[in-house]
Amino acid sequence: MGLFGPDPVVEADLLAKLITTSPRAKKNLAKQQEAVRSGLRDGELLLALAVDSRKGEVVVVTSKRLFIVARGRLDRVVERERISRTRLASMSNGTFVTFIDGPGIMVEIGAREEANRLAGVIDRYLLESRVGPRDIPILFPDFYQNILQATGKPETPENFVHLIDRVSRMLTAGSAIAYFEQAGDHAAKAHFLAEFGSSDREGEFYLNMPDLIIDFLWAWSPECHDSLRRSVTKIHDLLTGPDSFLWEPGDKVTPWDDGGE
Repeated sequence: MGLFGPDPVVEADLLAKLITTSPRAKKNLAKQQEAVRSGLRDGELLLALAVDSRKGEVVVVTSKRLFIVARGRLDRVVERERISRTRLASMSNGTFVTFIDGPGIMVEIGAREEANRLAGVIDRYLLESRVGPRDIPILFPDFYQNILQATGKPETPENFVHLIDRVSRMLTAGSAIAYFEQAGDHAAKAHFLAEFGSSDREGEFYLNMPDLIIDFLWAWSPECHDSLRRSVTKIHDLLTGPDSFLWEPGDKVTPWDDGGE
């Protein structure tokens, strides 16, 4: 309990990305989470957060760069091109340090596993996969209009919503989860499910969820780009092909829960 009321609590989506799990790290993040959110750019995926155990600064790793929040405000921004490598070292006090060469950043972390995980996220997403722009066309709304027109279904808001839900589920089950499991990237899978696994999504997020899933996977690894391109084409072909449920009589797209594939 703080002097003027209860201490702030880390919001669930940020907590899912937090590498450093000590109570002190969570407390520091809770105090600075608004600055973390405001530091994110449009179209940028939040991949990991780590709190320096000595300085209390929050290191934010995204799909495009990293930045540091200190004392509740954006303190430093490092574009991916400036990062050359990461290194680990142990300190005399028993803590571990992740060195980020290029910008010369040192992040002190209590546990070796956590320091190694931070280095791994930076290596995988900012060093090994310097990702080019997505070349898969945006799905909303043309992709869904084409499918509805091809199968003779009216372009009603309800049909759009049910079709988008199908495509989201097909991308998740047929692409995303398979990619993560093949790569053995359990952290990425956890981040993905925290971002897209909730059933209470609505509004703009829900309508754009298939596109956001594609953006997430595109930034995650170039190794899945070809497969992802094929998956989008395959989904279109399945939904417009002769065995598609969309050819069933009636004007409505059947919701997933009512006999979904």
